[in-house]
Amino acid sequence: MEKTSPEMMAKESAERATGRIEKTSAGAHEMLEQATEAAIGATRRMGAAGAELAAGASRWTEATRERVRRNPFASIGVAVGAALGMVLAAGLWFQRRERWTDRETHAH
Repeated sequence: MEKTSPEMMAKESAERATGRIEKTSAGAHEMLEQATEAAIGATRRMGAAGAELAAGASRWTEATRERVRRNPFASIGVAVGAALGMVLAAGLWFQRRERWTDRETHAH
């Protein structure tokens, strides 16, 4: 039986470690490539969806402008109605808020 020297043992250990490092590195590179490909694909899909959304918003904006041009008085009526609804809702909210504040003040 031949004895192995400390230098031989160190060399064998270093070779095994190098093999493990190379294997791990190759696996990490493969995972990085897969992640990069997935990110590129997702970016392309998001870009296409964003372009589609922008086109839809543009169509909706143009359709709204056309409706206002055709019937400006109805558009004014809708705007006034919406503003009136917001004013009434705010008034109700402040009225209830005052009631809650009064209840809390009188409860203590």
